[in-house]
Amino acid sequence: MKKKLLLGLAVIPALMLGGLTIKTNVTFASPSVTFTNKSSVNDVRAYFIAELDKVDLSIYREAQKVEVSNLINEVKTRLNNATTLNQLDAIYSSFSRYVLTIKTDAQLTEEENQPVIEEKVFRIANEDDLVEFQQDVNNGFTYQGYTVLLDEDITLTSHWTTGIGITTANSFKGIFDGQNHTISNLYIRKSTGCTALFGNAIDATIKNLKLSNVYIESTDSTASTSQRTAGIVGRAERDTIENVHVLSGTIKGSQENGGIAGVAVNGITIKNCSNGAGVTGTGPRNAGILGYLYSGTGYIENCVNNGSVKCNGLGAGGILASNVDKTLVQISNCTNNGTVTNTSGGRTGGIVGILRVASSSPYTTKSTITNCTNNADVTGSDVYSGAITGTNRGSVTDCSAKKGIKINNVVIENITGGNDAEIERKQFFGAEDTGGTHSNCVLVD
Repeated sequence: MKKKLLLGLAVIPALMLGGLTIKTNVTFASPSVTFTNKSSVNDVRAYFIAELDKVDLSIYREAQKVEVSNLINEVKTRLNNATTLNQLDAIYSSFSRYVLTIKTDAQLTEEENQPVIEEKVFRIANEDDLVEFQQDVNNGFTYQGYTVLLDEDITLTSHWTTGIGITTANSFKGIFDGQNHTISNLYIRKSTGCTALFGNAIDATIKNLKLSNVYIESTDSTASTSQRTAGIVGRAERDTIENVHVLSGTIKGSQENGGIAGVAVNGITIKNCSNGAGVTGTGPRNAGILGYLYSGTGYIENCVNNGSVKCNGLGAGGILASNVDKTLVQISNCTNNGTVTNTSGGRTGGIVGILRVASSSPYTTKSTITNCTNNADVTGSDVYSGAITGTNRGSVTDCSAKKGIKINNVVIENITGGNDAEIERKQFFGAEDTGGTHSNCVLVD
């Protein structure tokens, strides 16, 4: 059988710290401890560090000794940087909650007759657990190397003032597995920074999760502070987002807003995701799935947007608003069912607003859109509006648009070639220049 071990320490349910009763799964080597109202931050810090020094590393194999020792040193560093009792509690309790499962002696061969760490998991079963997880990350514990499991559907009863991961320094860096559960009624309205369930996530995997009835808004109209609003991740750096679905709601911000992710830095992978929330931006680069690929390579596969997209600046798309020049994006098997409207700035597409060049001339490396479908009207502020792209500087292959949809209020009915070929090309791709090509793109009933 397996037993769960929290670094070999005993457990007590709560502490009195400076008059505050802190409910936490804090662990101690001794069975009880008392702090009075006169306890100082320094007293509590010293106690926690002393408890960490009592961890018995001898029960672990050599490789695990290093891992646990590194973890303890990291916690000590964060404790030394903490300035309040609540910060100390959040840091120490997040360390103690990690579930380290070891094998008993009977499960090991004689040559392996030492305990080994198998997994590190933090489980979320209710709203309090989710808020505690949020506070852990925002206080600097990144969960790097750990898996966070959502064990139940959760309906939130309180509004949040920020998401999970308030800065790039305090980002989520672990694996979040929603296990196909739903978080309902997520409400975040804030004036600065990245705004989403995960405001900032770096090298993270977020999967198997549904959000229902979200309201996520960044209220500052200043582009530098109000950009990057999304349902799942505001600023995503080298993240993988898979089987995640924003079912309904509203997402509002200035620029670089998306139903799934706002901006992607140093690459992103988004697979098997969908968005049903309306996305509205008062500035440029807004889309149903990903607002902006800023750097690296972006992969968007098997995604669906059902929410309306409203933009007031350069670049709007049902799936992606835009990528930066000389970044590679590959979009395949995606569908847009939401209207895309851009009132200023132009470059508006049913799938991608601006598909930029992925390399210098002669453009041998191209961003691609393959086997994608747009079923909704596209209305731009200029002639660079199309059923698939607003501007195509990559390669578009085997894509389709629904017959009868409107592009800038003009119904597209037929592809006839001949004298109408240029008009029809513009209805599909807006502007097509700087190496842009297309093939096998058709209207469908």
